Amino acid sequence: MDGADSLRLEGAMTFETVAQRFFHPPDFTAGDLLLDLSQVEDVDSGGLALLLHWRSQAQAAACRLRFVNVPRKLRNLARLSGLEAVFVPQTT
Repeated sequence: MDGADSLRLEGAMTFETVAQRFFHPPDFTAGDLLLDLSQVEDVDSGGLALLLHWRSQAQAAACRLRFVNVPRKLRNLARLSGLEAVFVPQTT
């Protein structure tokens, strides 16, 4: 997996859940971080906003944040928002 730390997100990433379940962001001091979204069951624009916020935090910390196994629904939301390049599917 090319030396990046990895974190698997699980469950729903929606307006109703992001504030409670994902309050603490990942550690962006590791240099490279791979977020595996394969276990994300539901996502809406709240989840999209959270991931974009984390991406901004990672960039500020000089961390390369990558997303893998991006659910189709998230890719569609990103495409509709003009952000599809952020969530380009990558293999591990």
